[in-house]
Amino acid sequence: MKTIDEMTNVEKAKLLADLFKESLPELVQCLESGCNAYLKNESETRPIWGHGIITADFWYEQVRELQEYLMKYKSDMNKSVHVFAEQGFYGYRSLVSVQILLDYASANLATSKLAAAIQLLFG
Repeated sequence: MKTIDEMTNVEKAKLLADLFKESLPELVQCLESGCNAYLKNESETRPIWGHGIITADFWYEQVRELQEYLMKYKSDMNKSVHVFAEQGFYGYRSLVSVQILLDYASANLATSKLAAAIQLLFG
């Protein structure tokens, strides 16, 4: 088995979903809500964007891409660990997915075990 540092975000997402299969719909809803929140606040966030190498254009492109995948695969993501991980955490859109999960965990919205797992894997 790979160490956490050797795992990709897709592999980490699969592990998280395997450990918390009963929370898969909750995690998908978390990603969906996070995308909606980012897009709702886009016009206020863009003028004050200060994330260095990641531009606002790039970030919001990834948010929209993740949102598209959620709309297209939501039903399957709610049921399949593999689809959840592959569609939600592949490529650059994983930057958005990971940030949404970390925000979710730190806002104390997840159970303590789920929040700890999110922090361990992605924090």
